[in-house]
Amino acid sequence: PPGARLGPLDSFTTSSAGGWGIDLGAMEGRLLLKNCSVLGPGGAVTRGQAVLVEGTQIARVGPDLTIPALPGDWVVPCAGRLLIPGLVDCHSQLLASARARGTATPEEVAAISGHALALGLRFGVTTHFDQLHAPGAVQAALGAQGQIAQRLGARLIQSHASSSAAELEANAAAIRESKAPLVRGSIGLCSSSRCDDDCLTRAGRLREELGCGVQLQ
Repeated sequence: PPGARLGPLDSFTTSSAGGWGIDLGAMEGRLLLKNCSVLGPGGAVTRGQAVLVEGTQIARVGPDLTIPALPGDWVVPCAGRLLIPGLVDCHSQLLASARARGTATPEEVAAISGHALALGLRFGVTTHFDQLHAPGAVQAALGAQGQIAQRLGARLIQSHASSSAAELEANAAAIRESKAPLVRGSIGLCSSSRCDDDCLTRAGRLREELGCGVQLQ
């Protein structure tokens, strides 16, 4: 809708699964998507539309002929393709392909997460919820994953599947140190059945201290 904000790299997804990755932060001028079919909040599709983006904000949506291109505009001829909001994957498991190999290193976390995030963007998934497991390098692994998400322009809500106070503290340290605008850290718990009372209490206190959410596997 008009006024909605876009991240530095949002995926405009078409009905043929051919998406465009557009670095809005590096662009000069307006971005104008012409002759597209827009999926609205109520599920209805309106054809023959134009979508105008100024900076990182959707400025206007309307019939194609009412929003003409101006000199300096970046014009994308959509040819009737479907334009939808970015999809949200609430249970991503970005490192699922690495489980058979044991615990991933921070470098492996970055590489495998980057592949999964890029594939998601290709098909219109712009936001991921993920809980990784790297007990030997919690803070470094979360940091590496957050950096690759920011680099690709994917929104990420991340945490660690913690089962001890030490892992919770490392999870919290990663949240404090994160400087990636598109990444939001949460306190993660492997499961309530694998955490003792002290661990659960500490997770609650960290949540209050950091003002963040809690992800429970």
